[in-house]
Amino acid sequence: MLLGVEGAHVHYRARGTTVEAVRGVSLTVNKGERLGLVGESGCGKSSLARAMLGLEPLAAGAIHFDGQPVHGAKATLRRRLQPVFQDAGSALDPRMTVAASLREPLELHRVGTAASREAHLDELLDLVQLPREVKGRLPRTLSAGQRQRVNLARALALEPELLILDEPVSALDVSVQAQVLNLLESIARTRALTLVFISHDLDVVAHLCDSVAVMYAGLVVERGPASRVLGSPLHPYTRALCAARVKALEGTPGEPPSPAHWPPGCAFHPRCPVVVERCRKDRPALPEGEHRAACFVTDP
Repeated sequence: MLLGVEGAHVHYRARGTTVEAVRGVSLTVNKGERLGLVGESGCGKSSLARAMLGLEPLAAGAIHFDGQPVHGAKATLRRRLQPVFQDAGSALDPRMTVAASLREPLELHRVGTAASREAHLDELLDLVQLPREVKGRLPRTLSAGQRQRVNLARALALEPELLILDEPVSALDVSVQAQVLNLLESIARTRALTLVFISHDLDVVAHLCDSVAVMYAGLVVERGPASRVLGSPLHPYTRALCAARVKALEGTPGEPPSPAHWPPGCAFHPRCPVVVERCRKDRPALPEGEHRAACFVTDP
């Protein structure tokens, strides 16, 4: 196990109300695994990702990377896990050239000498298939695809073992998405990277990931191999996701519940086509096993 999440809770305060974005998630990510984290907007995916990176405090629970706590971790540990955010335009400083953006993490972590850093910049650009001429350019002069490649190169600068990618291709055109995904898959394979890949696009997840965790209302409701979760889903919510293959569940009545007022019992029960009385009162747990779902009704 490389990354372990144990009963993680992430809370926010909004207008005097406690918002429970993540409500006790436990999962493990093994070395070399590519985990897809999927679900509708507001389900807690990004909050959990930020907590995995130590960027969001935990209200309860713990997150460990290689056996060490992520929160309060030293720089030597934190450099081993790196984020790739959705909007590369916001992730990159608009006043810094590509070279300066790539050089910054190396300087902050005191990696190498000035000469070796410059050589490493060239290697990074080659790795993400960008011409070295972009080193002197500002982010606004690059295309969206080029900016995301720079964003990826910056994440790889410290040679991490784990990348946590939050919707990294959703802002790109379909053709550019495919190029970046193929590049990411090639890099992950050659460098034996572990990935946590957050997306609402199940086709993208099916292409890149070998396992999937489905989130709803701040909880993981289904977990297992990608081929089984996406090919033979157990949970009614996952079935609706797979049937829709889009952000909104067009065939499922109702809206996702508010994080400030989660329903009792199974949070999906107001929208579920197979709800029984127990679902309205008790919260189903996620059982152990290779492919499992937190559901009282579904057949394992």
